[in-house]
Amino acid sequence: PVCDLIINIDASNDTVNYGDVVEWIVVVSNDGPNDASNVSVSLSDLESLGLIVLNSSNDSFDLENYEWIIGDLESGDEISLNIITKANKSNENIIVLADVETSTYEPNKENNHDNDTLEILPICDISVTKIADKNPVYVDEVVNWIINVTNNGPDKASEVIVNGSFPESLEFVIYELTKGDLETVTDDGNIVELIWEVGDLESSESALLVISSKALEEGTVVNSVSANSFTLDRNQSNNFDSASVDVILNESDDDNPDGPENPD
Repeated sequence: PVCDLIINIDASNDTVNYGDVVEWIVVVSNDGPNDASNVSVSLSDLESLGLIVLNSSNDSFDLENYEWIIGDLESGDEISLNIITKANKSNENIIVLADVETSTYEPNKENNHDNDTLEILPICDISVTKIADKNPVYVDEVVNWIINVTNNGPDKASEVIVNGSFPESLEFVIYELTKGDLETVTDDGNIVELIWEVGDLESSESALLVISSKALEEGTVVNSVSANSFTLDRNQSNNFDSASVDVILNESDDDNPDGPENPD
């Protein structure tokens, strides 16, 4: 007898995020002219994904070797295997190879192999903090706002941007940063927002921005900041922070270049 087996493997999605469910469909057909005996399919690199469900017709699956044991397949017949997996890693391309074999003579083995590639996108965990270097401060005194943004990984964070408010009761003085560029948004000539284009942050990398401003009037100044990345951030609970200072009048005739320590 002579047979001609054909195999196809397809993933439900080409590109997924960490934690997404992916369905793989493996189809084996026998183009004849005779029945195929002892048909089996080996799958490689599928073990690198989290296996959830196996669903196939009239077969057995060897989980230890990731081998689909079909048995006999009549000429003209087709059989399929559905495998549901979960992307349990990130920032990786996984190529799943499928190979079909039979003990029946098969002169054409070019269609006994197929593969499909799954791209799992990177993920990150961006966190941002904002503090003031003193509190309280006097009117006309300079206060420094210290913003720190960190990528806690596990992968590189691309195109990180930090947006910060700039209250009207402050006057922008100067800034220093360790990475990226700072842009200002104005309204009627007054700075109302700061946009810090950090750029890419490797896993565990941090960047620092220090903004110096002068307090213009009494009251409580609340200064907020948020951070985002083009890379998927699965934990956004730490993407926002704020700091506040109390601005008071200096009732003393003495200069206070270092600011009040214990104002009344």
